[in-house]
Amino acid sequence: MMTFEEALAIVTPALSPQSLSELQLSVFRGAWNKESYQKISLKLNHEYSYIKDVGAELWQLLSRKLGIQVTKLNLQSVLMQYAQQGQMQEQSASSQYSCVDWGEAPDVSQFCGRRAQLTVLEQWIVQDRCRLVAIAGTGGIGKTMLATQLTQQLVDSDQFEVVVWRSLRQATPLIDFLSELLQAVAPEQSYPLRLDAMIRQLLEQLRRQRCLLILDNVEAVLSGSELIGTYRLGYEDYGWLFQQLGEGRHQSSILLTGRETPTEIAIQESPTAAVRLLQLEPLSIEEGRAILAAKGLSVQTEQVQKLVERYQGNPLALKLAATVIQSFYDDNVAAFLVEESQLFKDMHDLLFHQFDHLSLLEQQLMHWLAIHREAAIAEQRQSNLLSSVPQTHLQHTLIESPVLSSWDNVNNTQQFAVMKYINKQLNEQVCQKVN
Repeated sequence: MMTFEEALAIVTPALSPQSLSELQLSVFRGAWNKESYQKISLKLNHEYSYIKDVGAELWQLLSRKLGIQVTKLNLQSVLMQYAQQGQMQEQSASSQYSCVDWGEAPDVSQFCGRRAQLTVLEQWIVQDRCRLVAIAGTGGIGKTMLATQLTQQLVDSDQFEVVVWRSLRQATPLIDFLSELLQAVAPEQSYPLRLDAMIRQLLEQLRRQRCLLILDNVEAVLSGSELIGTYRLGYEDYGWLFQQLGEGRHQSSILLTGRETPTEIAIQESPTAAVRLLQLEPLSIEEGRAILAAKGLSVQTEQVQKLVERYQGNPLALKLAATVIQSFYDDNVAAFLVEESQLFKDMHDLLFHQFDHLSLLEQQLMHWLAIHREAAIAEQRQSNLLSSVPQTHLQHTLIESPVLSSWDNVNNTQQFAVMKYINKQLNEQVCQKVN
């Protein structure tokens, strides 16, 4: 049952900028409490006929403002009906932007840094209306977190009618992946069983409504051990999908993340095209400080710089380092920094996955760099091993300089954690052979 205060809260904004006079408010209250005009006039010390005229004018005013015929007798039922219609309209309006399927997206409540990159990405998608945007970078650099934070901002600003997040980590066959994606984008529609028809229907949905699709961990369907951007056996059709998403005419945006960029995207992307690529760089010193502070670790500027430099501005590595420092070093960063063994067990899965993704030649190169430890000098770069490594493979490895224009005048050293991981792996191989 609606109270008088709730009824007044409906009437007041409906009459705005007008408002009820004191006498109208008293008549409204009396009518709401189902009092007769005679009783209301006695309470207010006014003539019965005058109060009845005030009431008649009030019901006419409310009828015009609410768009529903209002009388003294139907006042309560009309206002309850009006309130229900308003709720239905609000739900209908909000439902235009309520189709958000977060899938496997992580929590970003502790997100910090990357403000410049967020601004760039939001401009590309909202202002430039790019069809496809790829975020690339090494493992743990923060691609997924950045994509999630960006998506949250876009959802909050009601930029898209449909938002769907999906990870390719499990490397689902394309026809199964498209079946699930179509169900998420247009759950009320049936979909075809042929791959080409599925892609056409997906493009039609992307034309019909403004959608945001986030496809995370794209490298899962790429070969990794071959030329950059090529696909695992049986997953080549994903290249067709990426090509159509980038080239097809539609009003939606697709956001991809991965350590590698598919060839189809690399070919299409440019600073002024509808397909663009953001290569995610290491964190700055200040961003590294924010990461550590979010983990509850207060660190001096010099120590922050050492940690950021040691772990190459990798957010995941810094978070793991902060956990180890708190758990085993009683927040003593200096003691942590002088220890020989750092972070290897915690980083093992991440580094194993990256190392296992390299070709045999690239793994040999990583072993060579780990054994020598020091930056490769010009004479050593001319060795048979180094001279046989294609430029594209060098861009694919875990070397400190991710993009090399040439071997000359570049100090090619491994990230600290990577070098220690490789040495640990070599030691284990030697022990296995001895045993």
